[in-house]
Amino acid sequence: MSRRIEGTTLGGYRCDEPGCDQNGAYAPMLIVPWVGLPEEVKEPITTMVDVHSCRAHFSRFPVEKLFSKTLRKGISEFAEERGGHADFARARVVPYPTTSQRFLEFQQNVGLVPPDDAVIKGSIASPV
Repeated sequence: MSRRIEGTTLGGYRCDEPGCDQNGAYAPMLIVPWVGLPEEVKEPITTMVDVHSCRAHFSRFPVEKLFSKTLRKGISEFAEERGGHADFARARVVPYPTTSQRFLEFQQNVGLVPPDDAVIKGSIASPV
């Protein structure tokens, strides 16, 4: 993870492509439909990958390259626990903003950043 400003995601990331100094404004979001069901009937399984890319280099992350054995197994187990099967043949990757709250929550949930990441030191937390 290469941040523009250490200690905050708000400063953004650099693109992970070697030699590129553009902002890594996007992360791959994997979308995996359910076997035998259209996405309009059952919302697909989604997960993100901690990769940062500028728009120009985003195509270097094809779906096959992003599915590690561990990730594939985790998605399969998730689907089976819910009584279905993941349709990896219809899986796709879409760009997701690295500055979004959802991406920050993903990073926090998998332990990539601490829970107080992107919080200004000394700021008051909202009670909401």
